[in-house]
Amino acid sequence: MVLAIVSACFAANGVSALEMPDICVAGYRIFTVRRTPKNSLPEERVVIRGSTKGKPLWRSDWGHTTRVAAFARSGVTKEDFQPDVTGDGTTKLYVWVAQDAGDFVASLTVLKMGANVQVLAIIPACAGEGPRLEKAKDSKCTTVATEQFVPLIEGRSVDVPTTTVYLRWTNGAVHVAADLMRNTAPTASELAVNAKRLRMLFGHAPSNEMNDDGEPWRLWSEAADLAWSGNESTALNLIEQAWPPGRAGIKTREAEFLNLLRSSVWYREMHPSKASSSR
Repeated sequence: MVLAIVSACFAANGVSALEMPDICVAGYRIFTVRRTPKNSLPEERVVIRGSTKGKPLWRSDWGHTTRVAAFARSGVTKEDFQPDVTGDGTTKLYVWVAQDAGDFVASLTVLKMGANVQVLAIIPACAGEGPRLEKAKDSKCTTVATEQFVPLIEGRSVDVPTTTVYLRWTNGAVHVAADLMRNTAPTASELAVNAKRLRMLFGHAPSNEMNDDGEPWRLWSEAADLAWSGNESTALNLIEQAWPPGRAGIKTREAEFLNLLRSSVWYREMHPSKASSSR
C-alpha cells in the first residue's frame, strides 16, 4: 500500500535532501531520498526504515534514478508487485538503481524482508532497462532476464543489439539458467548461408550498423547469440566463414570477442571448461 505520510526535508554534508515515501512492505517503510549536489545532476537513493522516523536499516547507493517493487502475499499494490524470484514465498523487496543520467540502465538488489533486512543478491547493471523479473519458459519459476551488450559493436551504431541472458535462483544464489539458454546449433549448410549474408555486409551496411572498424554489428550479434546458446565453436566458425578473404585482423578480433564474453560470470557458468582457456 502507498504510505500516506508527509515527506521530510533534511541536510546531509551540506546538501539538502527530500525524503519521499514509496511503499510499505512487511512492516518496513521504504523511502526515496532525492538531492541535488552543487554543480551536479539530481540523485536518488532508497532507504528502508522500521518506522516513519526510525533509524535507517538499509540504504542503496546513490544513483540518478531508482525504482522499487516487492513480492508479498498481501499489502502490495498491483503497480508495485513483482513475482517471487526465490520461489520460497518470503517477502522480497526489489530495488533498481541507475547510475547513468541518460538511460535507465540499472543494477538490481534483491532483499528479503523478514525479522531483519537481508540482501540476497546484487545483479549488476546491464543493457536495456536493467535486470527484469520474468516467468521462465516452463512457467515453473521466476527468472531474472538481463540484456548483455554484444562485444565489438561500439562506435556509430545507434540501436545497439543485446543478448538476453536468463538467471535463476539456485542453491541460495543467482546463477545462469543454462537449460533455458542452450539451443541447437545451425547445420553446416545453414551456417554457410548466414556467413555469406553477413560477409556481404562488410563495407555495404548502413554506417549506423557498423562499428568504427567497418565491421557489421550483425556479425558480432549473431555470433554472440550462438555463443550464449552454448555453441561457442559454431560462433567462431561463423566469424571465420563470414570474414572477407584478404581482410586482416580476424585472429585478433576473435580473441577480443572471446575475452569480452568470458569476462562475464554468467558466460563462464555457461562454458565452465572454456572459462580460462583461449583459442
